[in-house]
Amino acid sequence: IDTFCTVDLGRLGNLAKFKGLDLSFAGLITSAEHRTTKNNKPFGSFEIEDFAGAQKFFMFGEDYMKYRHLLTKNMFVFIRGRVDQRKWSKDPNELEFNIASIEMLTEVRNKLAKKITISFDLKQLDSSLVDDLTNVLKGSKGHCRVHLEVEDREERMKVEFPAKDATVELNDDFIHNLEHLEGVSFRLN
Repeated sequence: IDTFCTVDLGRLGNLAKFKGLDLSFAGLITSAEHRTTKNNKPFGSFEIEDFAGAQKFFMFGEDYMKYRHLLTKNMFVFIRGRVDQRKWSKDPNELEFNIASIEMLTEVRNKLAKKITISFDLKQLDSSLVDDLTNVLKGSKGHCRVHLEVEDREERMKVEFPAKDATVELNDDFIHNLEHLEGVSFRLN
């Protein structure tokens, strides 16, 4: 969420600030309704919330048909879209958030992360850290590239390089194992 979301729902209440921008956020769908218009065309509405706020959205036509299977109560989703002038409005200050895509949040990490950068301080580099890191990397073979970043804080220098032949699956076990390596941090790119 920290890596791929550009806004939280609390800030999405002020659309003027984001006019013309592509945004992404994640949250929990707390309610969803699937209905039809007077002309018997399907549409849906859903409310989504995160730690900062909640918003209600409506979807019509092809967009609704494409994503209706994800509009389910208690589903965690990742949404991308753009803030533009409201369709059919003549007032340029009347804005709306237009949803471009909805994905299950569980699939976002593997789909969007191209590489993981694992960082540690040069002073902590010893055979124990190398062995622990090697075991974590070997225990999670996948398709995400691995880069290592060694930092010398005293000299204020960093060196980043690809880990030769290392690719991993960014699953919860791998992330959990990395988080428990002392002195190691990481970021998804």
